[in-house]
Amino acid sequence: MRQIVLALMLVMIITSCHRSTSPIVGLWKGEMNGLPAVELVIQEAESQLTGRVTFFFQRMDSGTWKVERQSSQPLEKISFDGQRLLFQVSHEQAHPDSAGDPPVAFTFTLSSSQEGVLASDYQGQKSQIHLVKAK
Repeated sequence: MRQIVLALMLVMIITSCHRSTSPIVGLWKGEMNGLPAVELVIQEAESQLTGRVTFFFQRMDSGTWKVERQSSQPLEKISFDGQRLLFQVSHEQAHPDSAGDPPVAFTFTLSSSQEGVLASDYQGQKSQIHLVKAK
């Protein structure tokens, strides 16, 4: 009986060690014009962060905003200091007509455990969007 209790305790300890305690891990979503604009997925495995960002390109069609297309890119050069997630995405892969363009740098700053602001400044064009944690 004692061995079973010890084995169960060991399983609980191992399981709890594998759960992420990082507040940045999860699915984050942002909207514009009442439509999806950005989805940011952050995962953690063996203390390493990975992820993808999906951009939803919108256009107005007959007075109504519509998602025209979407592009999903892996995050590169990821770092997280506990409040700010820094990463880059390929501009070339997102926009085929942008061959030779440098990667786009993003900063996702948490304002709470459930929301934050994703910002970039690419070639003088500043942008930001509010994201909320979906899961």
